Amino acid sequence: MNFTPLLLPIFLTTGFNGTFPAYIGPGSGLSVIGAVLAVLAAIATAIFGFLWYPIKRILGKSKKKQEPEPTMDEED
Repeated sequence: MNFTPLLLPIFLTTGFNGTFPAYIGPGSGLSVIGAVLAVLAAIATAIFGFLWYPIKRILGKSKKKQEPEPTMDEED
């Protein structure tokens, strides 16, 4: 059932303009800000981890060559 014909007179008489007034309290506002900052920090940490450690590993190999580990001879 289409409710547009029923709601149109209500919207016209109440001055509906497509926006709803809303209040976000300090507790929920700070929670949203904290959650957004946490997501941004997680993304930055993931990018840092995916880029920094492989680069560090490549640079570490080029600075010093790994010497082969000595093998121990087994005596029977």
